[in-house]
Amino acid sequence: MDILNEEVKKFISEPVIVESKMNIVDAVKLMKTKNVTSLLIKSDDKLGIVTERDILYKAVGEERDLHSSIASIATKPIITIDSKAKVREAIALMSKHGIRRLAVTEDSRIIGIITQMSIVGNITTHEEPLPMIDIPKGVICPYCQSRFDNKEALSKHIDKIHIGLGLLEGDLRKL
Repeated sequence: MDILNEEVKKFISEPVIVESKMNIVDAVKLMKTKNVTSLLIKSDDKLGIVTERDILYKAVGEERDLHSSIASIATKPIITIDSKAKVREAIALMSKHGIRRLAVTEDSRIIGIITQMSIVGNITTHEEPLPMIDIPKGVICPYCQSRFDNKEALSKHIDKIHIGLGLLEGDLRKL
């Protein structure tokens, strides 16, 4: 089965939604406890998102007070995708917006989060045919990249072209 044509709802994780008044330290502790890489931040019936990168770059990197509101580093508005959309559409949307996660909706209600990692991590559970790779036969000269059938032919080539005949036998007259 082609993973790119599957519906995104097969790859979602349950969203963790917190109130905007939660501070950054408590948010990090919750992320660790819940084993999630993002939180949805509820503020006046609107949602934002905070990711591990937001915490690292916006909070720690900008030396903000870690006891300030998690909403202060949230990205708004969140970008959503319908649960019946295909994985390829989710990847395209993430790429277009330069993000790694999308909120997944069903009947205008958020039901989960899909991440690039949840997609990639599930590739191993599907049998995807790999394209045949043409592996060239023989050995390659490290000096000029010429290809030879075996090591002996390569050795003769190096002796003749790159080092000079007789050099390896101790005959330095040909230099």
